[in-house]
Amino acid sequence: VITLPTITWNTMWNKITPAKDKTFWMIMAQCCRNGGFILGPPVFAAISAMVRQGREVSPVSMMAWSYIGLIAFSLGNLFYGMLVFPTEIHPEPELPAEARNDQALEAAPEQLEPEDRERVVFLMVAYSFERPFSVAAIEVATIMLLEVSYGWSAEMCGFAFIVIAASSLTLTACSTLLLQRKIASESTVFITASVAGLCGVFLLFNWQAFGKFGAGSLLLADAIVYGGASVANGIGEGWGCRAATPGTSYSIEVYRVRNIMGVNVSRFLAPITARFILDFGGRNVYAILQLLLCCLGTWTVYKTVSLVWKGTAAGLGTRKAEEAHETK
Repeated sequence: VITLPTITWNTMWNKITPAKDKTFWMIMAQCCRNGGFILGPPVFAAISAMVRQGREVSPVSMMAWSYIGLIAFSLGNLFYGMLVFPTEIHPEPELPAEARNDQALEAAPEQLEPEDRERVVFLMVAYSFERPFSVAAIEVATIMLLEVSYGWSAEMCGFAFIVIAASSLTLTACSTLLLQRKIASESTVFITASVAGLCGVFLLFNWQAFGKFGAGSLLLADAIVYGGASVANGIGEGWGCRAATPGTSYSIEVYRVRNIMGVNVSRFLAPITARFILDFGGRNVYAILQLLLCCLGTWTVYKTVSLVWKGTAAGLGTRKAEEAHETK
């Protein structure tokens, strides 16, 4: 229920954000999410220590207060959005010729043909089911494996996930730097991040022939898969927003509803599935699940970037920019 306001929030955000900036800010959203994983545990521990003062408190009560804090934070965001969102959207100013030439290095999703844009939106909706499922499974399975299989304490498990989130934040920040300085194109970073996550899955397996693969290989695999997923999620959501077209069956409103539905359905089912598989199959069966998910995600990403590469080969980026300039 708490995610329902995000549909209108994200829709309004997409309407007022220039198309060329949407990918960047969606990657920034992934950075903030990882930052929350880094700051959340120590901040909660500090607040809990101050409030409890050594007294025993029911875990259910602690969880309830966490949700109250989340609701308060969400309400604050909504009030902030009511204050800052404009009531009128003004057209974007015309860019100088140098800026237009720089942006024509690769065809953007909003510059593709209508049927290709619809295909991009469809693929990114499918991706919103695949990748969040993989990420949510990592969040649950990692803690369970460290506690049950390797005997780690709850405190050490929390610290380990901070390290994973920090690694993911670093990868996401580096990818943003590459994109901002135009060292690599968005499609290159997109497919590279997805393939890197797929390769990282193989470290999840417990390869008996090569010795014992313990907690270290698990954390390294999680850092690679989680980091690649953060980068790919940011670019994927940005592309879906940019390819959406007003007044069609693949408008931004339709895309956002289906995207948020996919994320929440995946985050609901992934913990249940991951725990069940770990209980009855162990680490290797869980690794097979992650391998299947990452293969599906990588294939979806490849089909998406292929549409952009096709548009680039057809000169859509340059031609659309020239047509827009002539119209103005």
